Amino acid sequence: MTSREVISTLLSGQQARIGLYENIWPDTLQNWSQQGYPIEADPAEYFGMDIGRIGAAFDPSPRPGYNRIIEETSSWQIVEDGFGAVSKRFKGRSATPGHIDWAMRDRSVWESRFKPALMELDEKRIPATHLSTKLKQYRADSKWICFNMSFIWEGFRQAVGDVCMYESLLDDPEWILDFNETMLRLYTTHIARAIELAGKPDGIWLSEDLAYNQGLFCAPSVLEKLYMPYYRRFNEFAHANGLKVILHSCGDITSALPLIIEAGFDALHPLQIHAGCDPFQIAAKYGRDIALIGGLDAHVIETNDLELIRSTQTALIQGMRRANARYIFSSDHSLSTNVNYDTYRAILDTYHALAERS
Repeated sequence: MTSREVISTLLSGQQARIGLYENIWPDTLQNWSQQGYPIEADPAEYFGMDIGRIGAAFDPSPRPGYNRIIEETSSWQIVEDGFGAVSKRFKGRSATPGHIDWAMRDRSVWESRFKPALMELDEKRIPATHLSTKLKQYRADSKWICFNMSFIWEGFRQAVGDVCMYESLLDDPEWILDFNETMLRLYTTHIARAIELAGKPDGIWLSEDLAYNQGLFCAPSVLEKLYMPYYRRFNEFAHANGLKVILHSCGDITSALPLIIEAGFDALHPLQIHAGCDPFQIAAKYGRDIALIGGLDAHVIETNDLELIRSTQTALIQGMRRANARYIFSSDHSLSTNVNYDTYRAILDTYHALAERS
């Protein structure tokens, strides 16, 4: 089976060989270029991964393409984005931006300044040439291809900041619902048009960090009321167009799994161990309802202790197989600059020895 066939089979509720995916920081690849990795290579192709991720199908901000540099040094920039959010972005290293200020501090700014700009289809939002080029590249390599983007949870948080978001969940849920409805319409119309202009992927990868290392950022009942109806409708749109949907959420997502499955997601990534997820318990309880991606403790990988990594990886893969889970092997987060090139090559050797290829 090709990579595309393997992932399509796993995400369609059937068994295939264990798939392969990994997220590797750009800084890590730069480090590895000094250790033998050809920096010009696409890691998905070079390492034989089954999934090829492409950037967002479109720019969902009220001012697409807008990035105003407010201040800059040799190591960072302070930038205002299309939602009016100001953040400190670091150069030359992978790091979460430092949030500084937000223009959209209340519902009146949303309704007067930003929502009107999100009501109509605008093809200028869509990087059609880039999407088409990457689709052809990955299709020639028989990869399972997905567009990668955030959606309503991360979209609102990034636009208004954490404090305003959590206050609004309590004090102004109608604003949350209005934002979600607007963004759902924006996403579905622009993804459909991107497919017409550039070609069709196999799925969508939604990056929505709903949790942290103490559990969900809000109660399951809040997720169920304010967010899950929109995830369900997005997944229905995707499925109607022949697309599968992978949900990425860092943190301990365990208590939301029944809602995630009910909403129709096809796979979950990354089963973050050090945040509280237990891949074996998740596989035992939910492995027949949703495909699972991840679960190899990134902290273990960062030890670069090949024997420890091999034993941990072997236990994970064998445990997933015993649970009869539909499983795609990956770390439980991403590969940081603490990981050596030879360490990941050894991980791949173990994967190939354990995962049946057919």
